[in-house]
Amino acid sequence: ADLQILNITRLSDIRNIKCPKFVVLMHTFGEWANEPHEQYKDLLKKSVMVYSHLDLSKEFPDINFLRGAWGVDPENFYPVGGVEKKFLILNTGYVPETEGIGESLSACEAVGQKMLHVGPNLGYKTSTYNFATNLDKKQMLYAINSASYISGMRRIEGFEKTVSEGLLCGVRPICFDTELFKFWYEDIVSYVREGTFEETTQDLIKIFKSPYRAITTDEENRVLDKFSWVNVSKRFWNVLLK
Repeated sequence: ADLQILNITRLSDIRNIKCPKFVVLMHTFGEWANEPHEQYKDLLKKSVMVYSHLDLSKEFPDINFLRGAWGVDPENFYPVGGVEKKFLILNTGYVPETEGIGESLSACEAVGQKMLHVGPNLGYKTSTYNFATNLDKKQMLYAINSASYISGMRRIEGFEKTVSEGLLCGVRPICFDTELFKFWYEDIVSYVREGTFEETTQDLIKIFKSPYRAITTDEENRVLDKFSWVNVSKRFWNVLLK
């Protein structure tokens, strides 16, 4: 092969380099491995291009860098008419402490509504909590459409694709009020504090009690322009091949 596209999540992934010319996809930055960022400098400088939703340009000014999103396929995510809004919010993930699952449950209980968790049964003993696991694409589409909100809350590194997927389904996302989420989603999502359990829960309750903001056509078009796979891939290859 003339070019290798390599996904890097930690330095040990260097062993997967098989080609002299390679592009680095870096959507996490060694958080799990607790690796100092400077250890990545030589790897990133040797690459043909680095692509990440994180802003790496200031820390590594000498690399060929493109800041870009993960894409979403509008053929798989769209509003489905006639689906009952059974759930106030849909959450995904495995770790309640880092992914806003516990806060969402607490807020739903406070307003007397149900939540849907797509992931393993976390054992909450309340009728407010509902879970579904091992969903295929169509089942996930209907699950998202059955909720009024979708969670993009995440206290660790990662690009929350559920946000753009939910937006294309006409479901308003909720994210933590971090610079990263605000850079990508601007005013399209509702924000809560990345604070204590109680602070995040109170912010969720406030959103849930406020008038619902339906997704507008303008917002949908903005999401398609920024996050559709066609546009994401075009920007990627235009920069790489110029």
